[in-house]
Amino acid sequence: MPSIFSGVSNVVDTIDDVFKSVLGKMFHVIENHCVVYGYYGGRTEWDNISGKLFSMEA
Repeated sequence: MPSIFSGVSNVVDTIDDVFKSVLGKMFHVIENHCVVYGYYGGRTEWDNISGKLFSMEA
């Protein structure tokens, strides 16, 4: 019985790690994009959208 619970727990932990990892990477990329383009003056449609989302208009 404990082995079943332990297996389920491991799967849940793995899924949790994957979500955190993926979300973390997504936010990291968006953040870097805002910072790089915000500071260096490149403007694209995505910068306009993300700028509004993050209140980081350059």
